[in-house]
Amino acid sequence: MARYYRGAGVGTYWHSRDARASGFVAAAPGTTAGPLLMIDHVVNQITLSSPYVSMTRSYEVAEHYAKYFGLAAPTANAPAYVYEIIFDPLPSGVQLYDPIQELAKSLTSPLATPPFYQHNGAPDVLLGLVDRVRFGFVLTRPVRNPGSPTGVGPHISDHLNALVRALRDAEVLAYASIPQSCVRMRHSIS
Repeated sequence: MARYYRGAGVGTYWHSRDARASGFVAAAPGTTAGPLLMIDHVVNQITLSSPYVSMTRSYEVAEHYAKYFGLAAPTANAPAYVYEIIFDPLPSGVQLYDPIQELAKSLTSPLATPPFYQHNGAPDVLLGLVDRVRFGFVLTRPVRNPGSPTGVGPHISDHLNALVRALRDAEVLAYASIPQSCVRMRHSIS
């Protein structure tokens, strides 16, 4: 049995529609899946043209998204939601993607020009990508090279950003839809 979660902040699309009755459907379910759309979905949160539905293995990640990524803060009278999704077994036709595996397949040789995921900053660059509120300053701090600082922050590719976010959020993507039969519970978050 595989258990996943999906947060729905107050005022968002899946907050006003009960996925227990309808399941989850991507905004663009007929769009061909691929690494560039996956990066846009994970990094830029461009969901209007996405064939993916995000979910996470972590209840706490889903709860965080429900609390902080809505149009208003949740309250007891207007709670946010965390949906619980269970695949037991995976229904026929449902396709799940691990962004880490999919994006790793799209990377080129370390000697190639972009896309690459290596950065040229200090070891704490990953902290900045994981927690921009507390460590975002490392993403703008000038990179040091032999001789003097470059005057610019580190190179952070969309590939690196997507890999880090997918790891941080324990993210898995469903292609096109998640059937109603898999959406088992909706927890209120205030």
